[in-house]
Amino acid sequence: MTATVAIVAAWIAGAYLAGSIPFGWLIGKARGVDIRELGSRNIGATNCGRVCGWPYGIVAFAMDVAKGFGTGAAAVAFLPEMIEFGDEHFRWLAIVLVAAQPIIGHLFPVWLGFKGGKAVAMSLGVLLSLPMLRWVALAAFGVW
Repeated sequence: MTATVAIVAAWIAGAYLAGSIPFGWLIGKARGVDIRELGSRNIGATNCGRVCGWPYGIVAFAMDVAKGFGTGAAAVAFLPEMIEFGDEHFRWLAIVLVAAQPIIGHLFPVWLGFKGGKAVAMSLGVLLSLPMLRWVALAAFGVW
């Protein structure tokens, strides 16, 4: 059981760190601007597109969705094989805890003084990665 807790804790830390990579801010920096000082002053894809141009905003959006989807999909694919909870509900709890961390990392990135974006694209990616919430994510994206 102790090994299981350590494995889940390591996945949680890794997922948080992956989610805290500020792609919108990095794209802005590559273009020579700090998007935290322009537009809405947010590090997310929308402000990146507003400040750097819509193609860059689309790239930031896609990268944020991919980072959320990749982290969640990795948890769904690999975590159940690594942990030894007797009940299936506990496995899904561990997966959901890990999948939520990129969202928290995007909202509060350690690299930018815990001041991040709104995590809209990140949340879409995470929800798309969880089989039981995939259709909810697609419906929400369609409404958005």
